[in-house]
Parts: sequence; C-alpha cells; structure tokens
Amino acid sequence: MAEHKLSDFRIETVIGKDGLETAFERFSQMVQLFDKMELSIKQLQGQLSNLKYEDNMGTLGSDDKNLEMNRIRHAFLSELELFKSALPQYLNTTQPEMLLRGVSDQMEIVLEVLGQRLRGYYDIERSLGDGNSALIFLLKDVFTQRRVVTKVLKVPVLSEAIKNEIRAVSQLKHRNIIKLLGESLDRFPFYIICEYVNGPTLPIVLEKTGPRPASQAVDWLFQLADALSYLRQKKILHSNIRPSKIYIDEEQHMMISPFDIIKAGMNERTLGKFREDCQYLSPEYLRGDGEPASFQSMRYSDQFSIGLVAYKMLTGQDLFTGESVMDIITSREHFFKDKRYRKRTLSVIEDNDLAEMIERMLEEKPEDRFSDLYDVLVKFRHLSMKRDDNTSFLRNSYRRCLAVNKEFINEFYTLFLNDMPQGDRDHFTNRERQHTMLQMAMDVLIDIDKKEPLFRQILANGKHQHFDAPAYERFLDVFIGLARKNDSKNWNEPTELAWIDMRDKAMKVVREVLKG
Repeated sequence: MAEHKLSDFRIETVIGKDGLETAFERFSQMVQLFDKMELSIKQLQGQLSNLKYEDNMGTLGSDDKNLEMNRIRHAFLSELELFKSALPQYLNTTQPEMLLRGVSDQMEIVLEVLGQRLRGYYDIERSLGDGNSALIFLLKDVFTQRRVVTKVLKVPVLSEAIKNEIRAVSQLKHRNIIKLLGESLDRFPFYIICEYVNGPTLPIVLEKTGPRPASQAVDWLFQLADALSYLRQKKILHSNIRPSKIYIDEEQHMMISPFDIIKAGMNERTLGKFREDCQYLSPEYLRGDGEPASFQSMRYSDQFSIGLVAYKMLTGQDLFTGESVMDIITSREHFFKDKRYRKRTLSVIEDNDLAEMIERMLEEKPEDRFSDLYDVLVKFRHLSMKRDDNTSFLRNSYRRCLAVNKEFINEFYTLFLNDMPQGDRDHFTNRERQHTMLQMAMDVLIDIDKKEPLFRQILANGKHQHFDAPAYERFLDVFIGLARKNDSKNWNEPTELAWIDMRDKAMKVVREVLKG
C-alpha cells in the first residue's frame, strides 16, 4: 500500500486530483476544528474578564491574580500552538515551520510556554544558541541545582519514527555519550533535556592549548571509537563526527552529544555544515550526499572520520583545507591520488605507529581500512599501553586526581583563593569559566617542554599580567599540594620530582615574561 504524505490531504492537493467533494469535506473539518478553538478562546476571554472584574472589586489577592493570569496565558498559548500545528494539515502554508520562526517575539513565546511546562522542575537560566533546527537553553534543576541543557526543536510536527528515535537515544548509557535525561514529545514545543557538559569543544581546546600529545590523543580516540562501536551495537547511526561536535568534560573525557544522533529538524544543510561535511565525511558517504548508510558500511565510514579527528588532535590543523568548498574537495583528491604527498602530510605525526594507523583509516577505499571498529579499538588500546614518557606520566597523575575527586577543581580554587586580596579575587568570579581555564592551563603546563612558546603567549595576555610572580608560584604550589593529596596511592619520589620539575620550568618562564 502506498504511503501517504501530509501534503496528500491538503485542500489544494485534493482539488488538484479532482476530488472536489473530498476538498469540501476537508474544508468542513478545518472549520469545525477552528470553531472548537474559537469556543475555547472565548471561554478564556470570559475568564480574563472575570479576573479583571474581581481584581477591580478588590476580592482577589496578588498571588491568586498572578497565578490565574499565568494559567490563562498558558492556555491561550497552547491553543495558538495547536492552531499553528493544525493549519498545515489542511492548507499549504509554504514551509510551515516558518510559522514558528517568522514572528518577531518567537523567543519570548517559546520561553513563556517552556517556562510554564518546566515550572517546578527547572528554571531557565539563559539561551545557549539559536540554530537552524533548534533553540538551546541552559536550565537549572530546582531541587538539585544541577545544570542541564534543553533543545527545543523547530518543527511543527514530530513523526512517530522521530519519536521512537529519541526514545531509543534516551536509553543509551555510555561514559562518552552525553546522557539524554528526558523529553516532551506530546505537544509543541517539542523538547529534549540532556546533561550539561561544563567544558569546551575540541577545536577550542586545540586553539588554546595546542595539539595533543600522542598519549592523550590515543586515549581520546579510543573513547571516541568505543562510543561509536557502542552505537553500532544499539543499531543507531551517527553521521556527524567532527571536532566541533566533540566536547571535553571536566574530567578530561571526550563526549559526543545525543543531539547529533537525533535527526529531527536536521535536514537543512547550511554552507558551514556542508563545508564540514566535505572536511570530515568519508568518500563513500560524501558521494552518497549524506543519505542514510547501512550499519555494515558505517563501520568503515566511521574509521575515516575518526582518522581525520585524530589528525586534527595531533597537529591542530584540518587535513583537508581551502578557502572554498571546491578547494577542500581538491585537497581531498590530491591526498588520495598522490601517495608521496600523503606520506609527507602524515609524517608530521611524530608517533610512527599512530601515523601508520591513521593512514590506514584514511584509505580512500573502505575495504583497505580496518575490517571493523573493534580492530581499531584493539590498536588504540595497544598504543595506550606503550606510554612511558614524562609528559604522560604527569598527565596520568592529573587524570587520576580528577577521577578520585570529582570536586578537585572546586577544591583547588577554594584553597588558591583563600587569603587572596579581594581585588585579585574579582578575577575569579565565573566558576564555569574557571573550570575550563584551569584544564587548559594544565594542558599547557604538563607539556611545558613542547609548549613553552604557547605558555609565553598566554602570559603576555593583559589579563594574566595583572598577577605577579609570587601569585603564579602560589598557584603551582597549591595545585601540586592538592595533587599529592589526591594521587597519594601512586605518589612516589619520581612523581614528586616530575611535578617539581614542571613547576620550576614554568616559573622560569613566568619570571622572564613578567620582567620583560
């Protein structure tokens, strides 16, 4: 049986198919629906008139008045959204989602309705973004004070297929996938709620702290591959793997968002997204113009995207670049056709074993890559076990601190700010930013031998020059003291000497920059 689309039942379509009687019937159904809505609106108008009368008579308390006014407003907005979602079923409104975007007070309407729906559970703190497919807000749990994120979908209707997809994603449980905590799919506005990652995206980390050392890159790439392998096991496709969609949380773990798994409202392709598609999609997926792929083929395609993310991590640069989309496509073709160029390009990766692995994942033909993501995981695990340099030695100590003490960063700032002059404390009022800045600072300091130029650049920033050398010395001493406490099970003389060596090298640079 042929599957009918929404447009098949619109009055204009029915008339075009010589179904005049059916068109009259659809029109009558529309009128009946709107008659019912008109009756509801008149009832609300009557309630508003009664409210004003009681207010004028002085028989209504302020709290009761506000409560009833909010109830009437919410009911009216619900009727308005019903009208917007029902109209496209009868008439061609030319992109019905424009009804949701065209009004100048769109944000106010969504905030009003969303606020009513979330009242008693979450407070809306602020907007985090207004994209093509959704409005994103930061919320705070009324009871636990925990922050979460909600994504309000810019779609007038949700199909059962999309609802089932969202419900399937809500069941995911993986350390490197941001947890979806709840959803509201029964009426507009449709929204989903997930945990809030208090950390930057991968490109921001690379911009602020430079390329990742091989030891950390291998850990992050293992986490990414493991998350994608888990999704395959759950029969869920993720075709949006790129640095801008990867977050680094407070414990230095890689996280991918469920928003990028759910396809609701994601059909629009902006120039920026198309540019990233050309940079990070596999050749076979790009040739298919982003059409849904099979689970069998995605085990190869994911490897290609992971390889490109790996190159970005290790070099700080995109492998395929250019001023325009055509330049990027030309860059891709050059990489595939010229073997010597490919070898030379990948030679910037200092770890030879890792470079060879990435080269294989970036083969143009899927069958020339690894046979499965499991093989990729085994390779990353093998490379991870080979770490023995001082850089990873310190990084492992820091990572253990974050794992043992979930409040490590908050505890550090409490100790560091203790007895600090109020004028200096005023520079540390944004706790969320402090978490990110400390993570980035330690990324640079742990790799001080390789990242001294970047450290000098950071110190030369006007904000950092506000502090003198003793302040930086205290910063490092407090941090090392807290690390000694939280990494006590693994703390020994080599660990102590490694941290002190990093401290001495950092302070030498601090004194040189501040003196200059």
